[in-house]
Amino acid sequence: VQGPGSSKAASPESPDTPFATNRGLSAGERPRQVFYSALAGSRALNFGATDAPPAAMRQNRDQMKALRALTRLTLAIPVTAFSYGLALTASIVLAPWPKAKSRWQGRAFRIWSRGLCRIFDVRVKVTGPPPKPPFFLVSNHTSYLDILVLGTELPCVFVAKAEIDGWPLFGALCRSVNTIFVERQAKRKLHEVLVRIE
Repeated sequence: VQGPGSSKAASPESPDTPFATNRGLSAGERPRQVFYSALAGSRALNFGATDAPPAAMRQNRDQMKALRALTRLTLAIPVTAFSYGLALTASIVLAPWPKAKSRWQGRAFRIWSRGLCRIFDVRVKVTGPPPKPPFFLVSNHTSYLDILVLGTELPCVFVAKAEIDGWPLFGALCRSVNTIFVERQAKRKLHEVLVRIE
């Protein structure tokens, strides 16, 4: 065992002793430095920070991430289909009874929100009692996960920008749970929106 740049033998028994080994190396390949450190009577191998994980390990991690994402999306499809079907059925069958229709649509939305939060490993922590209906709640909207988080705990109807109504799939899902769409440029329709909110 020889230290880098030295022709003398270095003892691995002394603490913090660098050494290099040529075992198993091909011609022209530089030896790998390993540092021995005496820690509480034992020795620890400290591979330098410059030693990156092998490409195969990085590829394996990327594949596992992609597999988890695909699995979660696959599980989200039946939950979304069931919740949408329940809300759509309620809107048709219970049309003569608006309160019952709204109540069942809210249940469908809560099932969807809780199901997706569990699938995507979103943990909701509630502090304090939720407001009792009727209420008007304004939140600091930072991501679309806010909708799922609020939907797990509150029987509410969301107010969204009118552009979402034209989005494929998302527009239909929002309409099925009575989302109120607002055209932000059409101020003349503001009174109509306020009436719907009330």
